[in-house]
Amino acid sequence: MVPQSFRELIFDKIWGALIFGVVSFVCLMAALTTLWHFASRKLNRLVDSKTAELAQANRDLTVAKEDAESAKDQAEAANKAKSEFLANMSHEIRTPMNAIIGIGDLMTGTELNSKQTEYLDVLRSSSRSLLDEAATRQKKN
Repeated sequence: MVPQSFRELIFDKIWGALIFGVVSFVCLMAALTTLWHFASRKLNRLVDSKTAELAQANRDLTVAKEDAESAKDQAEAANKAKSEFLANMSHEIRTPMNAIIGIGDLMTGTELNSKQTEYLDVLRSSSRSLLDEAATRQKKN
């Protein structure tokens, strides 16, 4: 049989090793918990920062989209106004131009000297060109 003192000695050594192991484990867990806490805070700050950047980028995109839509609406309104202006101007030009052409045609039936005939030909040719141009522009719009 093993003497009582030897058992006590072994028990004391095992007990001491067990206590040391438990204390070491607790210290290691405390250190890991502290590291986890610091790492989590750093990660949370990074996530918050990236979230704020993303929110700002979304606001910037929203503003850019609204600006683009506004510019598109303005361009469409300007194009419509241009088309209406050209249609009105085409009408405003055609009406008196038809009168000029008509008077020029009537004048060809009268006695004119060569200089007057030359001027009348220029007048008729120019007025017909202008009338044709007005009609072409109206068809394009």
